[in-house]
Amino acid sequence: MRCFSDPVKALEAFHAGPDAFDLVVTDLSMPVMSGFAMAAEVRALRPRMPVILTTGHLSEADMNRARETGVCEIVLKPFGTDELGCLLGKLFRRTEAMQQASA
Repeated sequence: MRCFSDPVKALEAFHAGPDAFDLVVTDLSMPVMSGFAMAAEVRALRPRMPVILTTGHLSEADMNRARETGVCEIVLKPFGTDELGCLLGKLFRRTEAMQQASA
């Protein structure tokens, strides 16, 4: 697992080796760019990459923007490790099923 607190450095690492990542977890509000911008950049390189967006508040407009940028799941703060673990398991199972269906 690779973790970044700087979205620019995270995108640099993703651009350098997009196949080294299984999913991206980002926050809606970050310095320099939004989670929507991060999701759009990631999905431009790997259109099927699962992107999870975390946020403390989500408006209807944000929900629409999340769909438009390819966010596959939204987790409202505060959340615990159990909730995140269940969501990750669900996403990995979904991704595995999609890969098997396309093989």
